[in-house]
Amino acid sequence: DVKCKVLEWFSRAACKSTPFRRAVDNTALHIFFLNGINQYLDTRFNVEDMREIYTYLGNACNHQKTIRFIESGYDMAVLEDEHEVG
Repeated sequence: DVKCKVLEWFSRAACKSTPFRRAVDNTALHIFFLNGINQYLDTRFNVEDMREIYTYLGNACNHQKTIRFIESGYDMAVLEDEHEVG
Protein backbone atom coordinates (compact mmCIF):
# COMPACT_ATOMS: atom_id res chain seq x y z
CA ASP A 1 0.00 0.00 0.00
CA VAL A 2 2.81 2.43 0.80
CA LYS A 3 4.47 1.80 -2.57
CA CYS A 4 1.16 2.61 -4.26
CA LYS A 5 0.85 5.85 -2.30
CA VAL A 6 4.42 6.85 -3.16
CA LEU A 7 3.79 6.43 -6.88
CA GLU A 8 0.25 7.80 -6.94
CA TRP A 9 0.86 10.87 -4.78
CA PHE A 10 4.53 11.82 -5.23
CA SER A 11 4.91 11.31 -8.97
CA ARG A 12 3.59 14.79 -9.74
CA ALA A 13 6.06 16.48 -7.42
CA ALA A 14 8.86 14.48 -9.04
CA CYS A 15 8.22 15.81 -12.53
CA LYS A 16 5.51 18.40 -12.95
CA SER A 17 4.72 20.64 -10.00
CA THR A 18 5.92 24.25 -10.12
CA PRO A 19 5.26 25.88 -6.75
CA PHE A 20 8.25 28.22 -7.05
CA ARG A 21 8.79 31.23 -9.31
CA ARG A 22 12.30 30.21 -10.30
CA ALA A 23 12.72 27.22 -12.59
CA VAL A 24 15.90 26.20 -10.78
CA ASP A 25 13.95 25.82 -7.53
CA ASN A 26 11.27 23.73 -9.23
CA THR A 27 13.93 21.53 -10.79
CA ALA A 28 15.55 21.05 -7.39
CA LEU A 29 12.18 20.00 -5.97
CA HIS A 30 11.66 17.49 -8.79
CA ILE A 31 15.10 16.01 -8.20
CA PHE A 32 14.49 15.81 -4.44
CA PHE A 33 11.25 13.86 -4.93
CA LEU A 34 12.65 11.71 -7.75
CA ASN A 35 15.67 10.73 -5.67
CA GLY A 36 13.47 9.98 -2.67
CA ILE A 37 11.13 7.79 -4.71
CA ASN A 38 14.03 5.91 -6.29
CA GLN A 39 15.71 5.41 -2.93
CA TYR A 40 12.53 4.20 -1.23
CA LEU A 41 11.44 1.86 -4.06
CA ASP A 42 14.98 0.82 -5.03
CA THR A 43 14.35 1.93 -8.62
CA ARG A 44 16.10 4.07 -11.22
CA PHE A 45 13.26 6.12 -12.66
CA ASN A 46 14.16 9.28 -14.55
CA VAL A 47 12.04 12.41 -15.03
CA GLU A 48 10.47 11.06 -18.24
CA ASP A 49 9.52 7.84 -16.43
CA MET A 50 7.92 9.93 -13.70
CA ARG A 51 5.90 11.87 -16.26
CA GLU A 52 4.50 8.58 -17.58
CA ILE A 53 3.89 7.26 -14.09
CA TYR A 54 2.05 10.46 -13.18
CA THR A 55 0.02 10.33 -16.40
CA TYR A 56 -1.19 6.77 -15.85
CA LEU A 57 -1.14 6.42 -12.05
CA GLY A 58 -1.04 9.91 -10.54
CA ASN A 59 -3.69 10.96 -8.04
CA ALA A 60 -4.70 7.29 -7.74
CA CYS A 61 -6.56 7.53 -11.04
CA ASN A 62 -6.12 3.78 -11.64
CA HIS A 63 -5.17 2.02 -8.43
CA GLN A 64 -5.42 -1.46 -9.94
CA LYS A 65 -2.91 -0.47 -12.60
CA THR A 66 -0.60 0.83 -9.87
CA ILE A 67 -0.74 -2.56 -8.19
CA ARG A 68 -0.01 -4.34 -11.51
CA PHE A 69 2.88 -1.94 -12.18
CA ILE A 70 4.46 -2.70 -8.80
CA GLU A 71 3.86 -6.45 -9.13
CA SER A 72 5.52 -6.39 -12.57
CA GLY A 73 8.73 -5.09 -11.06
CA TYR A 74 7.99 -1.58 -12.38
CA ASP A 75 7.70 -2.60 -16.04
CA MET A 76 6.93 0.65 -17.87
CA ALA A 77 5.02 -1.31 -20.55
CA VAL A 78 2.30 -2.00 -17.97
CA LEU A 79 1.45 1.70 -17.89
CA GLU A 80 0.36 1.90 -21.50
CA ASP A 81 -1.55 -1.41 -21.43
CA GLU A 82 -5.07 -0.56 -22.59
CA HIS A 83 -6.39 -4.10 -22.07
CA GLU A 84 -7.54 -3.73 -18.52
CA VAL A 85 -10.51 -2.49 -16.57
CA GLY A 86 -9.81 0.82 -14.85
